[in-house]
Amino acid sequence: NELLIKLLLQTGGRVSELLAVKDTDLVIGKQMIQFARRHNDPDDPRKYEPTLKTYDRQLRLSDETWALLMQWLDVQDELAGHNPQTFLFINLTRDPRYAGRPMSRVAVDQLIRGVCVAADIKPFGAHQLRHLYVRELAKTASDRGWTNEEWRKAVTYLLGWSLTSHMPGLYMGETANQEADMSMKQLWTERGLEVR
Repeated sequence: NELLIKLLLQTGGRVSELLAVKDTDLVIGKQMIQFARRHNDPDDPRKYEPTLKTYDRQLRLSDETWALLMQWLDVQDELAGHNPQTFLFINLTRDPRYAGRPMSRVAVDQLIRGVCVAADIKPFGAHQLRHLYVRELAKTASDRGWTNEEWRKAVTYLLGWSLTSHMPGLYMGETANQEADMSMKQLWTERGLEVR
C-alpha cells in the first residue's frame, strides 16, 4: 500500500498506468520505472484491463522508493513465483480465485479510502494525487523561472500527455498552450511545411 501511494505521488502516474506495470518495466540499473503503452495485453486476466491514454516514458525513483520497491519484489516472488511478466501490483487476498492476480482499480480506490479513514481526512480518489503532483511541478517551474515552453515540454513528458494536449494550460494558464502553438507554427514554417 505504501509503495503504491508513493509511486502515485512521485511519478504523477495514472492508476491505470501503475496497474499495467510489469516487473519487466523496471530499469534496475537506473532506478527507473517505465510506463509502457499496452492495449489488449494477452497476459492480463482482468475483465476490465487498465487502458492507457498515455505515451511511453521512464521516470527515476528516489532511493527510498526504489528500496521499498525492491522489498516488495521479494514479497511478490514468494506470492506469485518468479515470473518477469508478473504485474507489479497483485492481490494479497486469501481467496484463491484472486490471490496473485493483478490488482483492479476498485482495489486501489478501496486502499486510498482506507488510508483516508485511518488518517481521519476527507476521502479523495487516487487521481487527486496526480493533480497534486502537477501542482507541485507547476510551483517548481514557477519558482525556477521556467519559460512556458520549458514547462510544457517537461510536463508533457512527465505526465504522458500528447504534444497537442491542452492540459498544461489548465495548470499554468493558457499562455503555456499559446506559446507552444506559436513555437510549433514557427517550426513548421522553418521546415517549409503548411501551417494549419
